Amino acid sequence: MTIPLTDSDSPDSCPNSPTRQADECEAGLRRVLAYIGARRHRRWSAFALVFLVVYAIFEMIVSNLFSFLVVLPAAVGWYDLLEVIPNSRSLGVIFFLAKFPLPILLTLVVLMRMNKIYRAS
Repeated sequence: MTIPLTDSDSPDSCPNSPTRQADECEAGLRRVLAYIGARRHRRWSAFALVFLVVYAIFEMIVSNLFSFLVVLPAAVGWYDLLEVIPNSRSLGVIFFLAKFPLPILLTLVVLMRMNKIYRAS
């Protein structure tokens, strides 16, 4: 009778153990990040992609929030929306701020925080 050289309770003996899968996933992620970081245009492309995704998420959230803040009171009957919109330039300014500068500002804050965390580690 032969005795196995490895302990049967160790995580390395089971090919589908969570720790082994996590190690393989981390190694794959490190290879991808090393590939992206090897060339400048890949770094800029990855940054642009992350920036656009984060911006799109914030733009969607902020835009929908402002839309609900304008339409919901009109639906409840606090005012007639058709009378307010043509005469109100401030409403247009609010929608412009909701569509462009606010999501950009939130995106930049998130990316600066991520950069600070990345540099610290």
